[in-house]
Amino acid sequence: MLEALGCSAESTVTPPPRLPWPEVDRNAENVEFQNPESVVRGLIIAMNQFEKKAHRTSSSETVSGLLADVYTHFCTNKKRPYGRSGSYQVPPEYDPREEYLIETTIVNPRRAEVVTRNEKSKTEYLYVLQKKGGIWLVDSKKYRLIGGKWDAWSI
Repeated sequence: MLEALGCSAESTVTPPPRLPWPEVDRNAENVEFQNPESVVRGLIIAMNQFEKKAHRTSSSETVSGLLADVYTHFCTNKKRPYGRSGSYQVPPEYDPREEYLIETTIVNPRRAEVVTRNEKSKTEYLYVLQKKGGIWLVDSKKYRLIGGKWDAWSI
């Protein structure tokens, strides 16, 4: 019916190119905190590991402690009221194999934005980073369906 009205079944939108991630090991131990892309990559890997560990424990204190470690290492120090405690998925929502880099913008010397995409979920993520004490840390995250409007995401 849509084709009869002139719509094409083929997509005319070209996806953005996949940009290379900085090298970050599978334990996110070699993150370069002077590079916002490296920090985001490290956070994605660390959150993936958190979700895998949280799934295997029944202790909410253990889950909270694991998550606090990730936040302390990769995120700015601010109150995160929701904070994902007890909110994780199987398979993990954060997947370093599926989430790829599409854009980085240094907004000013103290603010950077890193945009990633996950084709499987048709979702894009906007990580907002702040530079504090000479290092980049993730301050907030937004998401959208590809082509949609940004909405807040709990991190």
